[in-house]
Amino acid sequence: FDKQLAQYQSGDIKRGGVTLKARDGHEVRVHEAVVTGNSKTIEDLLDESDGDTVPLPIDGNELQMCVDFMYGEEPSLSDFEKVASLAQVADYLEMEALYQPLVAAMTASVANDKVGAAQLVGLYERWPHHEKFHAVVFQQLRDRFAALVADASWPSAPKEFVRTILGDSHLTVPLIDRSFDITVDEDVEGIVYEALIKWLRAQSPAVGPEEKAKLLALVRMAPLF
Repeated sequence: FDKQLAQYQSGDIKRGGVTLKARDGHEVRVHEAVVTGNSKTIEDLLDESDGDTVPLPIDGNELQMCVDFMYGEEPSLSDFEKVASLAQVADYLEMEALYQPLVAAMTASVANDKVGAAQLVGLYERWPHHEKFHAVVFQQLRDRFAALVADASWPSAPKEFVRTILGDSHLTVPLIDRSFDITVDEDVEGIVYEALIKWLRAQSPAVGPEEKAKLLALVRMAPLF
């Protein structure tokens, strides 16, 4: 591998080399054995290719980061948007080895409250196969429910997600008294109810009566009486 790494760094790969071409024209010359051992997608594309050049529908910078990782370089993951974008690339390339550092970086961003509600919903939907990360994202969404339902993305939230979060027994909503500008830690099911109604009214086609009844049953109505 040391010899392969030296050849890659010098750009002098003669035997067993293939070229990966990004959609912006950026090309990277790599060892076929290295990339096929790291990416099932590239392996399949090479099997289908007549030549040794594989076009990929990803940006050059992301391709370069993925290839560098294959050769042992840790990616720079300080920017959340870059991490989230690279995570989609890792999914496309089926680079399972890259998931661990990506999930760790995203978990840190989510836990530090650096991610917006809409982004959290997207992550919750996109990465359900990473259970620990999924749990961190869901906890953030649950704890930031008031901000979530106030976000413009709430009416377009997927039905399964709405059902899951409304039915969670740990869902709490801080009551904000606007006249005194204070937060009181207590459950306010009225906010949950209004959030559901807002979501239901935005659905097209409309949610059927049976499904609507199931969703309404998730709201704990007792505190309203």
